[in-house]
Amino acid sequence: MSTRVNPVGYLYLDGSGIEGLYAQTVDRLQIEYSTTVEKALSGRIGAVARLQNLLIKFLGGPEIEITGDISGSRKKTEQSKQLQSPEQRLTSLIAALDRVGEPTIYSDVAKATRQADLGRNTVFLCAEDEFNAPQFYSSDGITSVNSEGYLLLEKGGAGDYDDRDDYYKRQLNRVVKMSASILKMPGSSNGMAMTGHDAILLRGFRGRAVPLGVFGLLTATPGYFQIKPYAIWRR
Repeated sequence: MSTRVNPVGYLYLDGSGIEGLYAQTVDRLQIEYSTTVEKALSGRIGAVARLQNLLIKFLGGPEIEITGDISGSRKKTEQSKQLQSPEQRLTSLIAALDRVGEPTIYSDVAKATRQADLGRNTVFLCAEDEFNAPQFYSSDGITSVNSEGYLLLEKGGAGDYDDRDDYYKRQLNRVVKMSASILKMPGSSNGMAMTGHDAILLRGFRGRAVPLGVFGLLTATPGYFQIKPYAIWRR
């Protein structure tokens, strides 16, 4: 998994959700570390890195500790908090999760579902893959999205077929479902327009195998896997 460095076009962005998750993990650690640095009057000190603990607790897992180094100042941290946009915080959050790695975050949908089924129930997912948009299987997809208030995305349904040699590694034992409120879709927040970019993209693929990237929480339920998205972008 690698942190994105190229600009992306967001189809969906949950700014308040990113803010909340960032505040519980990255931001909390930045303030704690920078305060410790300030008290120690040192530009660089050793510290107990509790990011992994915070993330695992957030997901309901057991507590463990890792060690690391940190540098900076409280003043600089507070300044960066004021200037960061949701997109910047998302990048910082994904970078922090990337440093923790598995079994907290996965870049492969199938692998994430298998881990969720092992008893963790919820894991982070940052992956680029193909998703179906069932509302766009027919010509009235835009009407369906606007009346229901969300875009439905799925993977692993009955109509899916993957002819790749590693299909067995990518096979899902239950469908993956993800809904994106149009209120959090930058290009469709006032309703999905017939000639809007989002509608043109989904119509162009006729609702099938749409190439997208997603960052979110994947949860195992008896009937299906649910992704609570924080960001969805065009590949």
